[in-house]
Amino acid sequence: MQQADTVPFTRRPPLLIEIGVVFVLVLLCALAVRPLLEEWALLNAFQTFGLSYIPMFASSIPMRPLHLVPAALYWLLGNGQPMGVAAGTALMFALRYLVARWAVTPLLGGHERWIVASLAAVLVAWPGAWMGRYSAAQATAVLVFVILGACIRLYARWQWRWMLVCVGGVFALLCVYQALALCLLALPLLALLWRPLGPASEGAPALPVREAVRVAVSLTIGALAYGIYAFVVTRNLGSGGYEAGLAGDAARLLTVNGLSSHIVQAYTTGFGNGSQVLPVLLLLGAAMLAPAVIALKQQRQRILLTLLTLVLILALPLCSMIYVSEAHIRDVDRVLFPLTTGFVLVCISLLAWVREIPGARVGRPVASAIVAVLLVSALLSAVEVRRYAVIQRSVLKQTISAIQNRKPASVLLVDTTGSLGDVYTFLNPTLGDALANRGFPIPASICTPVPVDRFHPVARRFPFEATPRCDKAPAMAAPTLVLTAGWNNGKIEIRP
Repeated sequence: MQQADTVPFTRRPPLLIEIGVVFVLVLLCALAVRPLLEEWALLNAFQTFGLSYIPMFASSIPMRPLHLVPAALYWLLGNGQPMGVAAGTALMFALRYLVARWAVTPLLGGHERWIVASLAAVLVAWPGAWMGRYSAAQATAVLVFVILGACIRLYARWQWRWMLVCVGGVFALLCVYQALALCLLALPLLALLWRPLGPASEGAPALPVREAVRVAVSLTIGALAYGIYAFVVTRNLGSGGYEAGLAGDAARLLTVNGLSSHIVQAYTTGFGNGSQVLPVLLLLGAAMLAPAVIALKQQRQRILLTLLTLVLILALPLCSMIYVSEAHIRDVDRVLFPLTTGFVLVCISLLAWVREIPGARVGRPVASAIVAVLLVSALLSAVEVRRYAVIQRSVLKQTISAIQNRKPASVLLVDTTGSLGDVYTFLNPTLGDALANRGFPIPASICTPVPVDRFHPVARRFPFEATPRCDKAPAMAAPTLVLTAGWNNGKIEIRP
């Protein structure tokens, strides 16, 4: 590969079809995405303090000073209203598609580029792509493809501008959210696959070590720049706060038993709790690479490509080892983020490796089927997120109706359904945050009566109690309006 702008494949889907894919994702965001958890509190904070809340909050997480920038963007897009979360999430989908499409252009074209751009946009199997609480993660997914694009161009030849883009991208990513740090660490290794098999690689070294070193050096400079920042901040502000608590939990990883247990938990969360994740990734990988496996003439090469694909996919949960706390490594929404992003990087690298094998191109029917599967996956995720949004909207509307004429100092919602108070169904104190956003700034809490079995499918994965029993509910400011949530024809009804 001599020129960074060379596109090996000329056949590509019509531009209108690519626009259609992005439009479908944006439409699904508009219909499904709403604030569910801390997004409510962030909207209120920005409404009160404006953009000055970013440096105010940064003092509590000094290692991530840019963490709230994406959330601030969502607030600006919606002018403080919940639809801003949908608009911001839709923007992130579109940016991931466009940036990934640009990033891989020197390596891939045609239907392969369409597939990986769609894969980067959807991040198949990651529920967090549809949740505003992961705005920082969504932004770093955009940044990782910016970094990838710079690395691919550096792979072709050294250029200062792409080195600076790479360094700046790494620094910015780590200042926003570090979940993809191990994905960045894997890029120099994946770069070894960017030199294609086939006629174009004849006479060339078996491994493009020099090119991979260029990638590694640029990534390392970015990481060192962040390391210097972290050192200065720690030296001046200390190492307390939220991040210090997470780092303290990492001490158990210094033992063999602790580390092995953490690895097992990463696989359990990534491939166990989401039992459909591994089969989906294997099927997608097989569909993309089957033409190349069939086209390879040597049995040894076919076995190598098959085993390499399998090994790289099976290794993906290791990307989530960046989460050192026990609570986070049990969180499917967190673990699947680096896992699915890593899957996109693996697919890009493997497709680049086989791109010049005669007959290895992905045809239009197969590419269309893969993109259709990705859109169906997106639809299913959107439907699930919308289910939570509908529950919240109904509970919020009924609660506001009950308190409008009573003017209580606080609200206690007694949940006889056993379904409220989960992570995405008004985990305390989210109900109070949502009420404040709608113009009723009063404390609100949810409790569950003793006889009721609590059904919290998301919260039960974590080592904390989602809702207290009503006899142990904390005292609230008087007068307290006590409301009861119960089932009525399959729907939650709120009554005094």
